Order: sequence, then structure tokens, then C-alpha cells
Amino acid sequence: MKKFVLIALVLSTVLFLVANELSDRELEEQALKDMLSTLQYTAGSRFGNDLKVGDKVVYHVNTDFSSENQSEEFVSLEVIEESSKGIVIKESFDRNITYTTWDPVSNQIVDFYGYDENRCKQTPKLLHKSEVEANFSLVKSQASALIPFSFSQNDRAEYAVSVNSRDITCSKVNMEIPEMFKQKLAQDQLDQIEEESAMYFSDEIPKLIPFVEVTLSMLNSLETLNQQNKGFVKNSVLELIEFRKGN
Repeated sequence: MKKFVLIALVLSTVLFLVANELSDRELEEQALKDMLSTLQYTAGSRFGNDLKVGDKVVYHVNTDFSSENQSEEFVSLEVIEESSKGIVIKESFDRNITYTTWDPVSNQIVDFYGYDENRCKQTPKLLHKSEVEANFSLVKSQASALIPFSFSQNDRAEYAVSVNSRDITCSKVNMEIPEMFKQKLAQDQLDQIEEESAMYFSDEIPKLIPFVEVTLSMLNSLETLNQQNKGFVKNSVLELIEFRKGN
């Protein structure tokens, strides 16, 4: 049975574990640990410092990246509750639902659970802070070795992106291509890669960054997310189709 925790597997970790011939059980246990450490470490990069109950974003998934059994797929995040513990964020993706309670003061996830595609509840135990930092360091180093790309906002221009017939003012974040790759590619190929890898953000949108489709691809560039309190608008995988700001 496919569990929601396995959807968020970091590719580099999977390859590393397979290479070391771990058992299926050991693979799943390590995958869960990697997912949790990444989820906990990146929370402050994904969520804005001014979120309110009612903030919501909905994205349409490019059909090239959708599940084989679905003609259309959507990803959504919504702030559904605020308590003394923090704010509760509901995230829906690939027929899975997670509920994350994040404390913006301590910048820590204090509770996390979800339901997989078969509606079975999953309640993984969160990792201690020291374990999060140590394990995420390994995850990031593996990701950097296998995917040596990062994103930065070198382009200071503003772009208008239409969302439900409304123009949203966006900034663009580009993938930095290492020189060793640039030398092997023609300019038109470089231009195509730049356009297809570009990500658009806007301060008109609540900062609720999707975990699987956006954050995992930016593990080498979390500082780029940290530097701006802007919501995600689109890339080649996701496109914002609806958003709402709470009161």
C-alpha cells in the first residue's frame, strides 16, 4: 500500500539506500526519517510569517506530472485553525491529506499527521531537533551531489501572471546552471532550460509552499525561500488557479 509518507521520499536518499541494499523495512524506516527531517527543517522556509485562518492556495498539476489514474490533479494548502500551539495547515496532494501544526515563534512543527490514498491515518512520530538537523544535513548533501543545481533571484524584473483573469505581479526565481553544463549546451537549450525551470512568486499570495512539488526541488536553495515572504504562483509542474487571504 502506498503511504503518503513515501510520496515525499527524497530521490537522492532512495538511490543511496538502494545502493546499500537495505531491506524493504529498513528502506521505509529511513525514508520516513528523511521525509520527517526534511519536512520539519523546511517549515520556516515554506510558511509565511503573517499567515491567518482562511489563507488558501490551490494549484493545478501539469498533466505530465499527474498520476496515471487521474485525468486532473490538484494540490492545495489552507490554514484551517489557530491555537496556542500554532497554526494548523491542511495540505492535499495526490489523494493524500496532511495536517501540520506549525509554531511560527519557535519555527517548529509541533504536530503532524495525515491520511493516505486509502484514507488510512498515518501518525509518524516527529524527530527531536538535533536529529532533524543531523539527518537533514545528510539528505541535503546527497541531494547536492546528485542534483548540483540551485535557484536564485538574479532577475529583478517584475512579471504579470494571470490567475483567474486577474494579473498577479510576480518575481522570477531561476535555476543556476553550473558552468560545466553550460559549456556543453547551445544557447537555445540554455534558454529552454531557464524557462522550464523558472519559478514565480508573489507577495499578493499567501506563503504556503507545496512540499513535494516545490520544496524538495529547492533543498539546495532554501535561503532563496527564506529571503522572501512571497507565495508560490507557478512553475512547470504547478500553476496557481485559486487563492484566498483570510481575515
